[in-house]
Amino acid sequence: MIVPNNEGKVCDAVVRTLEKWTRETRADVQSPDKEGAKPPVDLRLRLGAQNYAIEHTRIESFKKQITAVAAAKQIIGYVREHIPDPFPSPAYYEMQFPIEVSVPKGRSKGDRALCNLVKWIHAKETILRERNTCRILPIRNPHTANDSIQTVPPGFDCEFELLHWPFASLIRRKPGMLSFRFISPNDPESLRTNSLRRSFFKKCPKLQECKAERARTVLVIESSDTAFMSFEFRGSLLPSLLAE
Repeated sequence: MIVPNNEGKVCDAVVRTLEKWTRETRADVQSPDKEGAKPPVDLRLRLGAQNYAIEHTRIESFKKQITAVAAAKQIIGYVREHIPDPFPSPAYYEMQFPIEVSVPKGRSKGDRALCNLVKWIHAKETILRERNTCRILPIRNPHTANDSIQTVPPGFDCEFELLHWPFASLIRRKPGMLSFRFISPNDPESLRTNSLRRSFFKKCPKLQECKAERARTVLVIESSDTAFMSFEFRGSLLPSLLAE
């Protein structure tokens, strides 16, 4: 799956915001990184008499997050397309898998793995439904799964788990519904901190070169992780990294 690159859209949004603040129109727009100029920032421009340098970076909460999220979305899209909704069951199902999941490279291998995953879901749903049909189920906590199956589907290198709740209606879900949940990596806070630190040490030196040329500098951070928009990030993590 191709991961979209939002660099151009993001930088343009920043420039439009600066134009609004300064009441000036962009001029002398250049893309040093693409043009082979130094310092190799993403965008140089002038607003009135002031020069600006803009650098865009995408932050990953863990290594290869952007690719992994794209793969997870590919898996969910394929499953939704090939799995009947709903299953013939009063139960509610949830498929959980690590967010670092990857689909085998190559179209034939990838399609074969996704096809096997659909077969895996069908087989495990049947097992869960049949072995829970005749059970006497004391409903102590309807929000807790009463059964699950966890194995590695053919073609993948990580475990998937299919969880079963006996009565979907008790947790306000459609009977036979299948949903999905990503399992986050261990110690996500440390992974976020290290990822952001690497980006700062990679991007800030070339912005500093632009600052030495009397340019105002902007580092634009893009991420699909909502934790980077939290108060803890803006109030604690970001200032400490800037101090470094």
